[in-house]
Amino acid sequence: MPPSVSALLLTLLLPIAGLSASASAANPRSHDQLRRIERGTLAPVLQIATSALANIATTPGADQPLRCDAIRSLAALGGDIAEQTVEKLAEQDLSPEIIVALIQAVGSLELAVSAEQLVKHALHPAPEVRLAAIETLGLLGATGDLIRPLISALADVDHRVQTASVKALGAAKARPALPQLIAMAEMTMRDEFRRDILAAIKQIVLE
Repeated sequence: MPPSVSALLLTLLLPIAGLSASASAANPRSHDQLRRIERGTLAPVLQIATSALANIATTPGADQPLRCDAIRSLAALGGDIAEQTVEKLAEQDLSPEIIVALIQAVGSLELAVSAEQLVKHALHPAPEVRLAAIETLGLLGATGDLIRPLISALADVDHRVQTASVKALGAAKARPALPQLIAMAEMTMRDEFRRDILAAIKQIVLE
């Protein structure tokens, strides 16, 4: 599909998903709204929209921002096609921008995509990919062996990744992380980061 056609199609389809290209799956209310629409008279339109977005998302030659918007829009629409598309893309070698959109879609759809994929992305060279992976692990509720990559991310060179791992560990009430969190709270020179660490420690110990 030519990029110009893809751009026009995506522009027409995004409003069906009830979001702008930038808002996408971040709005939790969009799921409920779309489910109500899906049960109504627009079901055939949504089917066409989802299929078209899946085609854009999986077309290697399509414009990168277009593919990212398509993935995020699929996450908002939900359904079998969206989930199958995300799972298919998760097995491919993609650019950091598309990986970030894909990871966010995994979190939005609450897919049980292989934990190994998220752990692998938590070690990706691109910091934005590592950040998205850590945030999604936290969103999906990391437990058991998935706590380890969160603890490892405490030593990340990117402060955003460190902060995301601290918050995810707090949300997961990860007691194995307490020694590292306490040590970091004592050593860090960043006041805001120390507050985040102390908040995580409180979640783990008191709540």
